[in-house]
Amino acid sequence: MRKPNSLLQNFLSMSCIILMGCLLTVILQTPLAAVNSLLVFCPHQIRGSLFHFSQMTLVGHSSNSCTACCSTVVSEYQKRGIEFLLQAINHPTYLEDLTGLTE
Repeated sequence: MRKPNSLLQNFLSMSCIILMGCLLTVILQTPLAAVNSLLVFCPHQIRGSLFHFSQMTLVGHSSNSCTACCSTVVSEYQKRGIEFLLQAINHPTYLEDLTGLTE
């Protein structure tokens, strides 16, 4: 039986860790960045292909029913803060109910 290539696994793991650090930096620095700064662009998804050894950065538009970024969820979070988070964690369908996805 062939031993798995641990170097490849470590490389992929390190790539993800570095990418997470870059995204965190973008998120934390964006409000302070100038409009023409490279830090303003923050992709919503990063899809990778090992076959082509490439990455695609995708940016999507918010939906009225998005459980993460729709105006209803954002305003509720701004009003209630930690109470909102606790309710979302403790009640599995709370966000779906709030955004109208359960109807």
